[in-house]
Amino acid sequence: MIKTGSRKLQTFIICTLTIFSFFTFSAQGGDVEVFATVDRNEMGTGDTFTYKITVSAGRSVNAGAPILPELTNFDLINTWTSSESRSSFVNGKFEVQQSRIYNYMLAPKKQGRLSIGGATVQVDGQTFTTKPITISVMAGTPHVPKNQQQAQEESEDPFQAMEDAFNQLLQRNRGMGGGGGLQTQPENPNEAFFIQVDVDKTKVYEGEQLTASWYLYTKGQIRDIDTLKYPSLNGFWKEEIELATRLNFQQEIVNGVVYHKALLASFALFPIKAGTAKIDSYKAKCTVMTSSAFGFGRPYQATKVSKPVKIEVMPLPKDNRPKDFTGAVGVYDMKASLEPQQSAVNQPVTLKIRFEGRGNAKLIDLPSLQLPPSLEEYDTKVDSKYFRDGKSYKEFEILLIPREPGDFEIPGVSVSLFDPIKSQFYQKQSPSFHLKILPGNGQKVIPSSSMAKSSEPQNDKPQVPGLILEWSSAPNSSTLARAVGWSAGYVFVFLLLGWRSWVEFGFRKSRKDLEKIIHMRIQKVKRSLKDGDWRAVGVQSTNSLYSILGEISGEGGASQELEKLLQKSPPSLRRELAPTLKKLLEYFETLSFAPEDVVGSL
Repeated sequence: MIKTGSRKLQTFIICTLTIFSFFTFSAQGGDVEVFATVDRNEMGTGDTFTYKITVSAGRSVNAGAPILPELTNFDLINTWTSSESRSSFVNGKFEVQQSRIYNYMLAPKKQGRLSIGGATVQVDGQTFTTKPITISVMAGTPHVPKNQQQAQEESEDPFQAMEDAFNQLLQRNRGMGGGGGLQTQPENPNEAFFIQVDVDKTKVYEGEQLTASWYLYTKGQIRDIDTLKYPSLNGFWKEEIELATRLNFQQEIVNGVVYHKALLASFALFPIKAGTAKIDSYKAKCTVMTSSAFGFGRPYQATKVSKPVKIEVMPLPKDNRPKDFTGAVGVYDMKASLEPQQSAVNQPVTLKIRFEGRGNAKLIDLPSLQLPPSLEEYDTKVDSKYFRDGKSYKEFEILLIPREPGDFEIPGVSVSLFDPIKSQFYQKQSPSFHLKILPGNGQKVIPSSSMAKSSEPQNDKPQVPGLILEWSSAPNSSTLARAVGWSAGYVFVFLLLGWRSWVEFGFRKSRKDLEKIIHMRIQKVKRSLKDGDWRAVGVQSTNSLYSILGEISGEGGASQELEKLLQKSPPSLRRELAPTLKKLLEYFETLSFAPEDVVGSL
């Protein structure tokens, strides 16, 4: 164990700290920061380390000496203070950040995980407390870094020790940036770099927004980075917040160790279904330059991956669920306007309805407008966007054409949403509008549109693709008859696909393998049809189409979109079957993913 210095040296240190116990420095702009760091947090018995408390500000402050926590598990070997000043030119302004650093050389008294509690510092009458730091002490031969050996050998000259520490600090702590967000602990503090994912929530509702951000942490200098794999994020609707095109590092302290942190990617995620979803890993290869006693050492490459994160996705409540709820989750404001509110016959007026807030506004749908018979809903334009701050909007611009003069009342529109914070449904209601229509000149400036509403009530449910109309049975047909029709059509298409695959690839693929795949797929669909499980029919049929096209195109399954698979298929197949396959896939995907009430209508 390293022993403490002489009584004379301790007296000198106390006097020195007393002199510097209060100080004033002047600069412009910036807030006060007080934080604690260590030069390392893993060591052997007999090693020493430096514990630092930094007071940093960009304005004039008065700060007292730190009040240290209980250090019963450590010996205090040496102390000194130092200062640093950093200048920067930001947004056309010259800023100066000055810091006072209190250094304490400590030696652990025993093995194990030892904790250093928070230190307190008074700055302008306000108390700041640093975060605790954990030190891991292992059995082994003591290893003292060269910079600490020099400080110990020259401890007889305290002024020289302070000078060395100050120079060391200037080399090590250039750029005192703040590192916001969640602080994380690396598995191995000796790693030159690691990739960490930060998630603001791990338990959400179906459709609720959460944010996932991937960061690169390093203690060295990153010369280059190659992203090998972005997270696929299956099971989420994702909106890109930021994909870094360059690494912008800022300082962050993790368990007392200073790292440089840069954002790699950030996404807003919306779980598609209840259950357990997984945020998979980000993988990257970096070339790192680590520091040594003589500057930067030799570069080396390493590949790192972030840890996957499991997200618990809760289902939306079924109790008190409004009938007009379409699945939009979030907290939104609703605005509506009508321009102009006085017009003439056949002159258009515009009704705008806008939703904006935190969540995925793209999922918001309007119900049918209850308009007077003489008002024609001519056209609707929809615009939506997701912003980097986590907010989004969706705006409906509805063009109305009055066909008769008079005074009309356009009723308000009500939309049901789900608030994940309060865990309850809520409604947003637009105001009603009064519209005055004057007689026109008798000419239709805008002709009647096919979009005009008929007198028959409309169905608010999502519409089924037009494919079903081609194969629809007579009104007295039974469900069994429709099932037989779909089964026959399905078998016909897959037999045709099998025949084309044999013609095109008969000399390169095994006929038995193709026949086996087609037969197996058809049997699965038949079983689902027999059980009346329409959703399973949709899933099995969709997977089968992709699987067989994958065999024909050489892509091995549904790893690509239908268009890409068709492009890699023989020209004759595209010419003869592409339109039919697209219609089938549209219908089967509707069976697979549409709400239950729509599936039941099939």
